[in-house]
Amino acid sequence: MKKFYLFVIIMVIFLLDVTMVSAATPTFPNKAKFTRGVKNTCYYVDSTARTYLKYIKPAAISWASLKNNIKNTAVASKAGTHIDFYQNTSTIEGLLGVTLFYDSKGNMVTGYGSEPSVNYNFTRIYLNKNNASYIDTKTIIHEMGHAYGLAHSLSRYSIMYPDKTSYVSTPSSDDNATINILYP
Repeated sequence: MKKFYLFVIIMVIFLLDVTMVSAATPTFPNKAKFTRGVKNTCYYVDSTARTYLKYIKPAAISWASLKNNIKNTAVASKAGTHIDFYQNTSTIEGLLGVTLFYDSKGNMVTGYGSEPSVNYNFTRIYLNKNNASYIDTKTIIHEMGHAYGLAHSLSRYSIMYPDKTSYVSTPSSDDNATINILYP
C-alpha cells in the first residue's frame, strides 16, 4: 500500500511540474532574442504607419509598465532602433501584422513570417493595410511580444495567442515571466 501512495505522490508532483512549465508563454527556438537586450528599446514609426500611433504608444507603455527590464523609447530616426513599424499590404486573409527579424548587417535571419532560431539585432513590424480596421493596441502588443522573443501561445490567457479571440488585452503574468527569463 505504501508503494501505491508513493506512486500517487510522485505522479501528482510530476503532473504539477508539467502543468506549470506548459503554462509559460513559449519562446522561439534556441530562445532567440534581441542581442542588445531590452533595457533601452528604441522604436521608430515610419510615415506609412503613423495612423497606428494611437495604438503603438499605449502598447509600448503596456510592456514597459510591467516588472521587467523593458524600457521603450520612441525615436525620430530608425538608426540603431530595436523595433521599426511600417504599414504594408498583404493578401493573406486575416493577417493583421507580421514581425521580421534582422541581424546587425540588415540581413533577415528568417523567412517571411517564420520564427528566428538565432539572436537578432532589430525587428520590423509590418501592419496590414488591408485589415487596418481590425488593428488595435492588442495587435501591437502581440507583435511587440514577438519582437521581444515570444512565440505564439496555446493559452487564450496570453497576449501571444495567435488570433483576436484571446481573453486578454495586455501581457499576462506568464508573458512577463517569459520576458524575465529571456532578459534577466
